[in-house]
Amino acid sequence: RRQRQMCIRDRQYTQAIAAFAKAEKLQPPNPMLMANRSVAYQSLGNMAAARADLLAAISLQPNLSNYFNLAVLERLNANYASCYKLLSEIIGKSQPYANLFVQRGLCAAQLNQHDAAIADMLKALKLEENNVEAMQQIGLSLASKNQKDSAKQYLLKASSLRLANGQIEEYKKLLAIISSLDKR
Repeated sequence: RRQRQMCIRDRQYTQAIAAFAKAEKLQPPNPMLMANRSVAYQSLGNMAAARADLLAAISLQPNLSNYFNLAVLERLNANYASCYKLLSEIIGKSQPYANLFVQRGLCAAQLNQHDAAIADMLKALKLEENNVEAMQQIGLSLASKNQKDSAKQYLLKASSLRLANGQIEEYKKLLAIISSLDKR
């Protein structure tokens, strides 16, 4: 178990998958093992194997954490409607937390439902006031609605947080977006 955790932590995903396979042979089906192996597959870009492991984990242990991970995987696979639906179901059944609303808001934005995206991101900010993903997506959604001044305010806040967190490339991308809003 410790070897698997270390491999994931050290981003040695191929070794982690091998350790998970070895563990799977030694014990009965374990949904936590499957969910963790899904992370390794996802990190290697093998989304089909990641999804298969999550579905297997859900069949053994249909908890909200496994469904949340499936929803995020759906978003990463550009299955935005499925992601949005799964997250909506989770929100109705659990104590809300910021990342639930952020993930659903990201899916809503991809579905061009910018009002829904903004509403979810505002909920995320109420729960976690410095959530950079929420600020950034609000800015992007407002820009899509041609509300440039409001968009710039959120994007400037997000860029400051990106810079403070040492996320220089993301900071530069946001500055370019802000600059493009000025030129519209």
